[in-house]
Amino acid sequence: MSGPSPTAETARLALQLESVAPSEQKSRYTQREEVWMSSKRQTTMAKLTRERKVKEKRELKLEKKAAAKAARAEAPEAPEEPSLDQDVPEAD
Repeated sequence: MSGPSPTAETARLALQLESVAPSEQKSRYTQREEVWMSSKRQTTMAKLTRERKVKEKRELKLEKKAAAKAARAEAPEAPEEPSLDQDVPEAD
């Protein structure tokens, strides 16, 4: 493995931070934060359209499930067919 060990690297970074005045540390942090905050992207129309279609598809699926459930509840129960194991009287 080449380069400094992880502990040596950590120690080096700690010394660098100690050598920087607290006011400079804060300004560096706020500068980084400002850069990060300005990098937010606006949601594209394509993504909004895609999300809307997915939402509509889910709603249709829920409606279909509800309709199928209602149809099953309203349908009269079919009489049970005799199983093959039971004796069925024969018609003469």
